[in-house]
Amino acid sequence: MSGTQRAWSLGGSRWSVLFVIALVGAGVSIIGGMWIQAALFFSAAVVLAAVALRVARR
Repeated sequence: MSGTQRAWSLGGSRWSVLFVIALVGAGVSIIGGMWIQAALFFSAAVVLAAVALRVARR
């Protein structure tokens, strides 16, 4: 498996990166005053954190 393929596999680091992106999206939404979008991004971040923890345990 090459480095590029490894980066896009369903490993724990991919879920962690998605978690950070969701948190950044929530932060930008809060700054912009878009509360519903911020809540959706934050919810997505919580789900991604749970998935990252579950994947890390395997």
